[in-house]
Amino acid sequence: MYLMKDNFIIKTVCAYAKLFRTYFPVYYVLFTVLGMFSYFGLGAKYFDIDFFKLFVNSKSCITIKHISIISFIIILSSNLFIFISVYLGIIKLNKFLLNVLNQNPFVEENGKNLKFIGHVIVMISVFVSIKDALISPNIIQVPAYTNILMKLALSLTLFFSPYLILGLFIIVIGEVIVRGTEMKNELDLTV
Repeated sequence: MYLMKDNFIIKTVCAYAKLFRTYFPVYYVLFTVLGMFSYFGLGAKYFDIDFFKLFVNSKSCITIKHISIISFIIILSSNLFIFISVYLGIIKLNKFLLNVLNQNPFVEENGKNLKFIGHVIVMISVFVSIKDALISPNIIQVPAYTNILMKLALSLTLFFSPYLILGLFIIVIGEVIVRGTEMKNELDLTV
């Protein structure tokens, strides 16, 4: 019989997810501390505090000395929100992979874990799209309705986001696994 523990890809992904879960918080804390030291003049002169590159403008690099304390707090809190979401998703991914390694791929817990991961992906996708729509620059030399149309177009990009589609697909797969285990349990009771 084929065992999941013998599959090289599953073992590798499980090891990588465990490594990521272990060291990602340390990396994020060090990154944030360096950014705070830089902002208050205790470290490097320029340091990018935008860990997930949410607020980076492709035409200009925002350095820590060019932003206000309110912008600094908004950037750090947004990055913290995404960090917590990603970290909780990685924890659920680890639980899912451990169930797969233990020959239990089709259990209700795996479906719930996948649904949680899908919700995290959808939530981050919506958050980033809303942020893009709100923070988009106003073009000064065009009429006001053009700026409104540009913000509307940025808002509509949410519906065409590949991450949104991926998150919804993972939610559906999780729901299929949950419903499949319910059907299996009902069948076991009737037999």
